[in-house]
Amino acid sequence: MQQTNLKNIGVRYLRLLSLLMITGGLVAPSVAFAQTRCFPVPQIMKLLKERYSETVMLRGDFGNGNQLIITSSVDGSSFTVFNLTPTGMMCLIGAGKDLELAEPVPDEGPPA
Repeated sequence: MQQTNLKNIGVRYLRLLSLLMITGGLVAPSVAFAQTRCFPVPQIMKLLKERYSETVMLRGDFGNGNQLIITSSVDGSSFTVFNLTPTGMMCLIGAGKDLELAEPVPDEGPPA
């Protein structure tokens, strides 16, 4: 089952990149995210809303001018994770499905 989930995440990631490339949104990646694709905020937000019904659900400040942005559909059936750069580009980190709130991890770690 784990392998199937990883395959689905990879397929969704490739589909998202393909859609952005087709629409002309492929922009040169930043130096810090050389292996990541970056896109203008309005374009990626429009695509996520139209294709996956995703909106920004979480935002966090890295303290260096970059922000972590997590978009999700209301039911959590899909989500996407980005790094928002100070220049206003959203760099794709990854995407997946079945987003849910997790139980806190115990300090002592999982049982042996």
